[in-house]
Amino acid sequence: DDALRLYHMMPVKINSARTTMIVGLCREGRVDEARENFDEMSDRNVITWSTMLRAYIKNNRMDDARKLFDEMPEKNEPSWTSMLMVYTQNGRIEEAEELFEAMPEKTDFACTVMIVGFGKKGEIAKARKVFDSMKERDDTAWRVMIQMYERNGFESEALGLF
Repeated sequence: DDALRLYHMMPVKINSARTTMIVGLCREGRVDEARENFDEMSDRNVITWSTMLRAYIKNNRMDDARKLFDEMPEKNEPSWTSMLMVYTQNGRIEEAEELFEAMPEKTDFACTVMIVGFGKKGEIAKARKVFDSMKERDDTAWRVMIQMYERNGFESEALGLF
């Protein structure tokens, strides 16, 4: 609160000070106050956009997170995968799938997130399609695909991946 008082006393709020304030407010769970500062910024950068996105996600405000994500002028890989993860973890696989299809570059990590999401929903064919589309499958991707087969009763398919 002392930092906030000092911040409000500043006659002109430069963006670096606003960014610092937004980060601090988000850490304190004061997302609405952080958003007010964010909205007042003249020149938002990737740090402020990502900080607000993570704050919405952390506070389970998925609709606000999606709205902000859609407004982002430049989306980086962590922004895309953060949204995929929050959707798949909350059973909103249709929204995750829509977002995944819109990704300009589907990273192996994003693919693995989708394999888990589809697997949890029992959509093994879709999980396998994503798995097969991966350029390079790391140990995690193999392990996840095998687990999704096993979880959904496809033991022979799981064994076939060994």
